[in-house]
Amino acid sequence: TIKEENNNSCLEYCQKEKEEKNDSTNNMSTNTNTTTTTNMTTTTILQSMLNSFEIEIDKFHDMLQTDYGSIGYQSMWINPKTKQRWDYKDILRSTSPAKSSSSSDSYYKFQRKLQLKILKVVLLLQQKDQGEEYNNINDNSINKQCDCSLNTTTYYENFVWSTGGHSAAAGHGNLYNESYTSYLVRGVENAFANALRIKFAGRNYGYGGGVDSGPLLSLCNEAIYGIDADVLSWDFGMTDGPKGHYKSTLWASRNSVHRNRPAHVSINLSGKHYKPRLDAVARVEESAGSTSTLHLQPHIQDKIIANAPDYDDEESTTNTSDLLNLTNYGLYAQYIRCKGMTESKGLCAKKKFNHNVCPNRKLQVSWHPGWKVQAITGNMLASSVLDYTKEALNDIIMQQQQSTTTSSIQDMYDKLRKEENDDHTTFISSSEKEFLSNDYYPDILSELNNITNNFTSNILYRNLAYCKISLLPSQTRYLNLAISDEENTTTTIRNGYEYNMGIESSVAFNTTTTPKNNKIELVYNEEEFNEGKCIVKENIAPNEGIVEEVIDLTVDSKNYFFASSTSSSNNNNSNTTWSSIVFPNIAEQNHYTTTTFISDKKKNNIIVCAYAWCGKTCTAPGAIQLNNEYGIQWGMDLNSIPIIELVSLKLDNCFILKQQQKEEDGTIFVSSNENGQYKLDVWIKNPTNETE
Repeated sequence: TIKEENNNSCLEYCQKEKEEKNDSTNNMSTNTNTTTTTNMTTTTILQSMLNSFEIEIDKFHDMLQTDYGSIGYQSMWINPKTKQRWDYKDILRSTSPAKSSSSSDSYYKFQRKLQLKILKVVLLLQQKDQGEEYNNINDNSINKQCDCSLNTTTYYENFVWSTGGHSAAAGHGNLYNESYTSYLVRGVENAFANALRIKFAGRNYGYGGGVDSGPLLSLCNEAIYGIDADVLSWDFGMTDGPKGHYKSTLWASRNSVHRNRPAHVSINLSGKHYKPRLDAVARVEESAGSTSTLHLQPHIQDKIIANAPDYDDEESTTNTSDLLNLTNYGLYAQYIRCKGMTESKGLCAKKKFNHNVCPNRKLQVSWHPGWKVQAITGNMLASSVLDYTKEALNDIIMQQQQSTTTSSIQDMYDKLRKEENDDHTTFISSSEKEFLSNDYYPDILSELNNITNNFTSNILYRNLAYCKISLLPSQTRYLNLAISDEENTTTTIRNGYEYNMGIESSVAFNTTTTPKNNKIELVYNEEEFNEGKCIVKENIAPNEGIVEEVIDLTVDSKNYFFASSTSSSNNNNSNTTWSSIVFPNIAEQNHYTTTTFISDKKKNNIIVCAYAWCGKTCTAPGAIQLNNEYGIQWGMDLNSIPIIELVSLKLDNCFILKQQQKEEDGTIFVSSNENGQYKLDVWIKNPTNETE
């Protein structure tokens, strides 16, 4: 089961931890007989971090041995050629050949990202005079089930891994906490917490329903994945399509534009499109100032899976007799492969998904990997991240030892931060035109340069972007930035956040209710929301009743902004209804305060993206047009000036708003009002249905 009865064990654990802290010092202590000073020097702190981190790495591999069994661990997680653990740079590799110690190398930039986090912790410890507090932290790994351990850990920095991807990346078919992002966090969080005092956060923001990586998700990476993302992974191999390699370039480029410069990590690149997709990202890596671009090597994953026991039928295995005993293999290694196939034959297919909890959940389909393959992916990422971090620590210590000057931790931090800032400036100031000559890109990219009013592809690949977005999961929704608390909206707690869901669709669609407040509403579907969770009922004790626990299955949902035909009429014209929305709102302006393009009278391009156009029957996906086949007369005004055309980007259902202009046929460069905001009005004439 996913829930352990551990109240008594927690009490014992906490008491034992308290006694150990009082009786002895741990591996992070500084032994001294001549002084009572407990403050630690920078060198001691760094070396203590390294010592503790190495212990945590060993604990991680001990956990793998328990999960996979002694033989399973040796066959799957030890490189048969080197007889050592898989090399971290082989697991998570640069998308182009390594450039030695060059500052343009992705290995160096990923290490730099980690070092900035570590150095910031050391600086904070020095500033807060926290040597004693750090010195007394217990070495035992955080027991996530025991509050006593959680309460004794103070975090001085965060490291955020945000996962972007399709339904398989979201973990569909499994429980939400069985995605590879969850296994990554499981493998890494204790080492970061105990040794580095860094909170490792994993955000699984995958989407089902055939969602691809761009342009919507790429352009909106800050709104969706967070302005604080340190890694932003790509896992859209099934949905970007055979000719969609330019989307990989766009995704990696937008990572380099992102204010926090998250490393790009490509996951599940295997198959016939491996090389072109890798080349598409490598072009970004080779651009001056780009962020780190890495990829999870598929052939290493294939080898790990191939070395799992191969079951010939439902009762036996083809391995030699000394391997027949399943006790040599932990649950994580069993029934992955049957007759040479992964999760698709005999018991391997039957045991693909965890049926102990919520067994009748949806989405248990062939193209969604089961929890054991999800675990392999997550453990590979965890193993590599741990070793990259250890190397980053080693390098800091080595630089200190080799320094002939009085260079301080602050100097080292300032140098690395300046490098990263300079890279960012260099990248957004450069041109992406070299991408257009690549054979892997369709003609539509070159057409971007000729759309209208000097719109160039550089706008998509290099310009800063702010997004008002309705999708879940997304940080802008979880932080309640998209909408404020209003009447008739619903609040929920999910995925660790309490957020405003908006208005349920049946309420929004009810044309008999009192006319709306003329606002474009954020709408969700309750049936879809409920399908993403499972309620487990449990008898905790005789005569104490039944406790219900809500288990997340999926958290992704295509909520939408809704312009209703029941809104009040405008200008005393009862045949026309109006709905409005202002962006960015005050909360969004405060959150994105450092983004310079949200300012007084600033001219920007306004792009609208829609996964579907909804007519009377809601069955007409595709391009939105002001003159549509259903005969609905509707339109938009932006800051009280009419929108005369929705100019297709020819990239999915995304359109640039073209505003009326006296001297010309219109412009796609539109000015904000004096508050740095835009007011979008949607009008519907003689409405017979609604428009999404």
